[in-house]
Amino acid sequence: MILHHRELTYSMTLPETERPRATYHRLNAILAAAVARLGVPVTIATEGATTTTGPCFAAPSPGELIYEGRKIAGSAQWRENGVVLQHGSILVDNDQEGLAPATLRAVLGRAPTASELAEAFSEVVDTVTFELEPIVREDARQLCGHYVDDDWTWRRKA
Repeated sequence: MILHHRELTYSMTLPETERPRATYHRLNAILAAAVARLGVPVTIATEGATTTTGPCFAAPSPGELIYEGRKIAGSAQWRENGVVLQHGSILVDNDQEGLAPATLRAVLGRAPTASELAEAFSEVVDTVTFELEPIVREDARQLCGHYVDDDWTWRRKA
């Protein structure tokens, strides 16, 4: 169980066409490009523990996003039946007692809005070439628009 609070939580799903580390690096490069559009110059960690026993944001693992050596995003990957799911979070604020990870608020001096985050990710995803059918790409664009609309996000179905 993980409490996701004051962070941007994401997931990406795609066909399994590469080895795990290559896919992990490619998807984290997409995250890095989106965060850079917000004005946060992150790098991808080249060293660190591949597994941790403590809190996720205590230290970066290879391939994760860092800002000035401190972890700003964490990701995990699951593979099954030829499909890859990568999910994780990018810290907007730090509410993790005893840890000093980087946050978007600390780097930017403010927390980016949901619209800014959605726009940055949408712009980057539009530049990535995946072998997707046009209808799948359009569905993804529409979902990005939904998630910045509070009425859509918080609706209740009867």
